[in-house]
Amino acid sequence: MRFSVIIAFIFLIFLMVDARPNQNSLISAISSHHRETRAAKIKRRKLHSHHNPGNSDLYRNLQLRSLGF
Repeated sequence: MRFSVIIAFIFLIFLMVDARPNQNSLISAISSHHRETRAAKIKRRKLHSHHNPGNSDLYRNLQLRSLGF
């Protein structure tokens, strides 16, 4: 029991050390790539929201308000 706790603690320390922003670490590379793609998705959604205004919350709220809700 105590041995597995020690192993888990060492692994947790390794993850915390590995999450520091250096470009060589695999975990930080994956997380920064994920963050960039998420930001790109949000930017693309904002950019194309005027093509399909039914998707935006503001337009939906205005529609509901005009219907009397």
